[in-house]
Amino acid sequence: MKKYNFDIHFQRNLLCLMFRKPGFITRYRDTLEPVFFSKQLHSDLAESILQLTEKFGQPITSQMLVQEADNRLIAKGLKQTEFLRQLDLHKGEIDRIASIDSSTEGEYTRDLLVKFARRQAMNAFVIDAANKLASARVEQTDFEQMEQDVASVLRIGEELDDLGISYFEEPSKRILHHQQMREHRILTMIKGIDEHTQGIGAGETGVILGFKGRGKTALLVNFGVGAILQGKRVVYYTLGDQPEHYIAARFDGRLSGFPVNELFHYHSALVDKLESVHQMTRGDLIIKEFPPGQATARTFEAHLDSLEGLDFRPDLVIVDYADNMTSSKHYDSDWQEHQAAYTELVALGVTLKLPIWTGSQVKQASENKVFPSTSDAAYSFGKLDGVHVVLSLAQTPEEKDRKEMRVCCPHQRNGPSNWSVHLGLDLDMMLMFWEENKNNEEK
Repeated sequence: MKKYNFDIHFQRNLLCLMFRKPGFITRYRDTLEPVFFSKQLHSDLAESILQLTEKFGQPITSQMLVQEADNRLIAKGLKQTEFLRQLDLHKGEIDRIASIDSSTEGEYTRDLLVKFARRQAMNAFVIDAANKLASARVEQTDFEQMEQDVASVLRIGEELDDLGISYFEEPSKRILHHQQMREHRILTMIKGIDEHTQGIGAGETGVILGFKGRGKTALLVNFGVGAILQGKRVVYYTLGDQPEHYIAARFDGRLSGFPVNELFHYHSALVDKLESVHQMTRGDLIIKEFPPGQATARTFEAHLDSLEGLDFRPDLVIVDYADNMTSSKHYDSDWQEHQAAYTELVALGVTLKLPIWTGSQVKQASENKVFPSTSDAAYSFGKLDGVHVVLSLAQTPEEKDRKEMRVCCPHQRNGPSNWSVHLGLDLDMMLMFWEENKNNEEK
């Protein structure tokens, strides 16, 4: 493993770049923490440079730094002799930093800045963690916070290379990329839904609203099967309501065409069908169960990291369902907890550039509504603010008798809303399909 020397010489070069180039601070601000500097003197100077630059927005002078040092030392209430000694040290170090030729090693310092910031942050974390462990008073929440702190350290600087889209630079390339992103959207393979949504794309989150037992899991399984048939890799998280083997059986029924409750009678034929599907499509599926009320978006991220270590990166993530998630932070009220959990799930999709489908219950008063809307979501309709598409399931008693269901769309960020399609149902085999005649009649 390559070792880097982040000595005083390196840290002085870094202070020089901060001192001379406000633009350097603007770009790298999230990695420029005064506590990362080894000497207290350098830490004080870094803090002064950051404060002055952010206040005035232009290069600062040595005299301004000296005046800041003078103010800081006065505030400490030092005796006259110690005050003068400390001020001379600050003046000498300011002159030394100001005299550095940043053009010589500036690029090298920039290149290593993120590594420096991560190492210093990790050093601080290790020291703090060791002190907590030595105290013998570590609670479970401390370990959870430690896990989050490590993740934060590893994310330092991860956005620096992504400065956004330069709109007028190579527009042809940008438009081609946009078209490629459209082509890589994950279709549901249910005609009417795909006609209105064109599937779901990287970084997007879709939510299926439905009354308890109305068919959310069935639709999520069908979306998962649709992805597998397109040769995609799917990770399906079930959060306690339905165990892993229960979900696997539903995929068995949907992929094989055999009744879910009679799979054992078709054992050999089922195995042959699943092997055939896998060979033809090369799609794949991981089903993972977490206890309800314990999984956070960070839980999923850690599991996805483990899968990537096994060379399994999913094309689609399904969470059944997000109402059983919890937030990484504690909130006093249920609606805040649910809203935060959804926000973190949406953020996970954006960060990992993964499409996510999940489900959510509606309020009991909405059970028989013809067109459930986002305001019917249980706990907090505000949790849906960040999602990209919301589908809601509606079914009258007559439609239930006819084995039909309507999928409505009360909200879609990048496409039409307020539409609905009719689906036929054969839940013995977890099959939900487009009803051609019924939908054409409606048109």
